[in-house]
Amino acid sequence: MEIKNNNQFNILEKTILGWFIENYKNPILTAQIENARLKERRWTKVGFYVDLEVSNDLKSIDWSSFKKEGFPINGPDIESEDIEFGACSLLWGKNGYINCIELAAFGSFFKEHVKNFKLISQRK
Repeated sequence: MEIKNNNQFNILEKTILGWFIENYKNPILTAQIENARLKERRWTKVGFYVDLEVSNDLKSIDWSSFKKEGFPINGPDIESEDIEFGACSLLWGKNGYINCIELAAFGSFFKEHVKNFKLISQRK
């Protein structure tokens, strides 16, 4: 897995993007993730919105392989001492192109800098 321009993503974001590649094994989604650029990161104190930029020159996602009709795409849960009760992750988009990772704590805090974490696969 290679995420281009990944020096802009933090380790948690890179690991979650890699999780999507490994768990969905969809070549179009993989191409979009590998070419995604960090547009903006917004910390809400209980999570993050990580806005992505993806070229429209890439193919749009074919939803038939996902057995659903659109966004969001479920990601892993996150366990960490830096996140109260853990968190969930979602990959959002529009018109077949990814545009945001949403990370949301189940409790009342999600520290701005998560040091140690473990991803937990959800049931699909």
